[in-house]
Amino acid sequence: MLLLNASKVLTPENSKTNVAFPFLVPEGCGRLWISYSYAPKELEDLQAAREIIERGLERYAPAPFRDGYGTWRDYLPLVNLVTLSLDSPDGYCGCAHRHDPAIRLTVDRAAAGPGFCPPGRMAGQWRAVLNCHAVVTPVCSVRLLVSDCEEDLPGPR
Repeated sequence: MLLLNASKVLTPENSKTNVAFPFLVPEGCGRLWISYSYAPKELEDLQAAREIIERGLERYAPAPFRDGYGTWRDYLPLVNLVTLSLDSPDGYCGCAHRHDPAIRLTVDRAAAGPGFCPPGRMAGQWRAVLNCHAVVTPVCSVRLLVSDCEEDLPGPR
């Protein structure tokens, strides 16, 4: 059964924010299958990338201190970074802070995917949190699915 089917369109204003999606896991659930993806990964507009990078360099490495930082082209490609954290009924369960724009993982009481700890219990209120580290494209579409059955998720297994 699909426990969470969420889509969200992010914009640069969502950078450095978190977006939470609560979902309920019923009694008797033995494992969660989680899939999330976002697109696009890269900002292809070079002029927009240049402006973002130059603003960042000016903020974090002002001109008098810029030696050794290179040019704006040294920081390409500029990419979106949206990661996933999970809270179980018992609290923080872990995070998938990876650069992959598509991730599948499982969580159950005996094992969990890399970055996650097995929860003390499965049933109860959970929360999936999108950590929007950087949204550099005008829009970034995110899809998040949580199921108690692997067959509910699209894509390769």
